[in-house]
Amino acid sequence: MSEQENDHAERLGKLETAFTNVAAAVNRLEQGQERMFQQLADSGKTNWSLIVAAGGLFLSFGLVMWGAAIHPLSQDISRQELGSDKLALAVIAQDLKSSKLENDVVRLSDRQTTVMETLKRFDSEGSAAADKRLMLLEYQMKQLKQKE
Repeated sequence: MSEQENDHAERLGKLETAFTNVAAAVNRLEQGQERMFQQLADSGKTNWSLIVAAGGLFLSFGLVMWGAAIHPLSQDISRQELGSDKLALAVIAQDLKSSKLENDVVRLSDRQTTVMETLKRFDSEGSAAADKRLMLLEYQMKQLKQKE
């Protein structure tokens, strides 16, 4: 399995565990409520300790929900955000490198065009140095012919 598939399987396992814990907490809460309502119905008077216990039960249910589902999911979200930040920085760095390479290619292409034009001009017209050298050789030949 690839690393991404392992990560996905791990996340699914965490979610399954979280939902199992939530289902167990809801089941305990339902049982507690049934007992509380049964005792209230049997007694016929207000039982304040039972009401406080029910409030504590609701509070514990909230803590169980947070511990079983919300906290692991928030940790997973923060881990994903950290990974996405690193990925965004890598994409920006790659984009800068590719734009620099594109600029270099354009600059080198312009230089190549200039060199090709210069070579064509030398081919058709010659160069200033070659013209000078040719004139000197012609002059020297004239001088040699005159001496003969």
